[in-house]
Amino acid sequence: MIRGFLSRFFCSAEEKADQERLHKELATIQQKEERMSRELERSDKLFSKQLRERELSYFLSIPGPDCSSPRDGVQLLKSEDTMFLSLLLHRSEGTKHIIEALDQSGAWSYFPEVAGTELSIASRGMTIKSRLNRSTLRGHFKQTFLLFRTRISSREAAHHDFFIGEKVVRAFDSTGDKALWKIGANLQRPFTDQEDSLVDRLHEVAFFDWLPELSNQAPPLKRDQVYCPLDGPVIPLKAAEKTPSFSWEMMCGREWTLYLCPKCLGTFDRWMWKMS
Repeated sequence: MIRGFLSRFFCSAEEKADQERLHKELATIQQKEERMSRELERSDKLFSKQLRERELSYFLSIPGPDCSSPRDGVQLLKSEDTMFLSLLLHRSEGTKHIIEALDQSGAWSYFPEVAGTELSIASRGMTIKSRLNRSTLRGHFKQTFLLFRTRISSREAAHHDFFIGEKVVRAFDSTGDKALWKIGANLQRPFTDQEDSLVDRLHEVAFFDWLPELSNQAPPLKRDQVYCPLDGPVIPLKAAEKTPSFSWEMMCGREWTLYLCPKCLGTFDRWMWKMS
């Protein structure tokens, strides 16, 4: 009995060796896991940085006068090149339609419909596929570039939680509060609890009115700036959108990170980076 009691406190040399070997193996495994975790984290950050640079690159320059197609090479209403969409709305001011044309290589091009446009398109060997209303393009602009703003300025209850920086600006199921309307009122392009003049009257808004008169030459960007089609060079704000807490408990939560214009809250980039 005494021997059994003492054996609980004293191990044989062989048992001690086994324990030490086991501890070393566990420590080695833990080190490997930590190293793999750091490598994965670095890889994720590198991929994220490359992706962000690719997405934000659309706002680092303005398409030139000869550019007639989105720079990602896809159809306009599927494109992420919101800058080209904005430029097309700017170029087509005073017209009703945008002609969508396809060339023999399968590339899409877009032209404001004015006198002589059809003949010009035909002379280039292109085929007209459709005519898009400018109102359709403005609607697409709202659904993409103004998505975050539209959701937080809406008079309806919010479906997600919305953050600017680390601060919640509108919570799930909220119809807004004084803090949100104060943020809206302080924007260069404000909104209130009664209306959002930018979203509601986008047809009255001029794109690229910040460009110098009689020139399409954009002012140079400073460090960390991008071009907003509505407000010119700005340094983006970081924001987030997150599904409500119960969605995470049900293992279907999602969280997006965004870069926004500080003047109009237009979305330069939005990507999902977390899910349960």
